[in-house]
Amino acid sequence: VRLGHRIVPEDAAGPAREGARVRLARDVPSGGVFVAQIGIEWPQEPGAYRLVVDLLVEGAGWFAERVGRPLAQARVELVAPAEG
Repeated sequence: VRLGHRIVPEDAAGPAREGARVRLARDVPSGGVFVAQIGIEWPQEPGAYRLVVDLLVEGAGWFAERVGRPLAQARVELVAPAEG
């Protein structure tokens, strides 16, 4: 089991971008708590995105596909840098 993330364009104009996976340092019991850091490489294109953080089993899928919701998700608005 690994921790990973996806960045999904809200307008569905492109595919979801999957980031690097992080191996959990130990077994986590059901209902347990763990702390992990993940690096996120944001798209260069401005727009609205949904950041989805979830557990996955490589080759089998994301936990959200089985249980109905990811560990965490948030709407993020990326804006172009100010010129000048």
